[in-house]
Amino acid sequence: MGNSSNRPVMAYAALVAAGAACAGELAPVSVRPFAADRAARIEVAYDARANAYALQAAGADTVVYGVNLADPDVAAGMLRVTAARDAGMLVCLHENYTDMYPDNSPAYPSPMWDASAIALDRRGNRKLGWYQPETHEQALQIAAGRMRELAQAESAAMAAACLPNAAYLDVTTGYRPDWTIDHNAAAATDHSLANAARAVIELFEAMKVIHGGPLFGEGGEGSLRFDTHFAGFVDAVERQIDRRSRALVAPLYELVAIKPRMFNHGMGYYSRYFPDAGQQALHEAQADLDQYRASEMAFGHAGWTWARESGEARART
Repeated sequence: MGNSSNRPVMAYAALVAAGAACAGELAPVSVRPFAADRAARIEVAYDARANAYALQAAGADTVVYGVNLADPDVAAGMLRVTAARDAGMLVCLHENYTDMYPDNSPAYPSPMWDASAIALDRRGNRKLGWYQPETHEQALQIAAGRMRELAQAESAAMAAACLPNAAYLDVTTGYRPDWTIDHNAAAATDHSLANAARAVIELFEAMKVIHGGPLFGEGGEGSLRFDTHFAGFVDAVERQIDRRSRALVAPLYELVAIKPRMFNHGMGYYSRYFPDAGQQALHEAQADLDQYRASEMAFGHAGWTWARESGEARART
């Protein structure tokens, strides 16, 4: 499939028909109560550089963690969370317990930096996480056995300050848990895939308890993705499809095996769905949204909207 915005809407009828035909083959299944009652949600991300929901000390993907309650923008973010929650929506804060950034003060402070929490590879080197190209900050991989500990400290502070009613995890919900294996001989239990997978699932359960609601998360892509296998442990992800906008329309497995266990939404970030590879900033006017929405319907996914306001602030429903 191409992504030409000039293609008539009727050209997408085959996409919708394919999904409807597969759905007709399904036996009735019970939808999770949260999905049936309040399918809408808002994810609040934060970027202090843009003064948008400054819920971290220095912005998303630039620091370890640290709720910055002294920042006046936090009050504005909390009002939005409250308004959305009062309107009956599920509201979750974008949290990441996979990547830990070094403390590079004063520009990019990381008040919860802990070198002992970093996973080591089999050669004793620190495992690398996400690289932030805008700030040239290199994150490091948090060991499986330390994820829940960090979440219980940080996420609890977010829950108390902002009162969300759902949880969101970046990265962890989409990709294989073997990334989190710690080969540090001093680590007590992180040396096997089984222990790493168990620790990741314990993190998922902890997030649900802390925020008192379902767990949303980032979807995966490619050979490293694991969101399919987390169905049932994770309530929903923004479910990116391999080969992106050019993927074949074969939704039967998604509808039969995944949908009864996960209330997924979207087909992936616009910036990943429309480019053939990598990630590219994209204005909505450049996106073939008819093709995107028809694909959502074919695969039985809830709608997903990217509403950029400033910096990395975004709302999704």
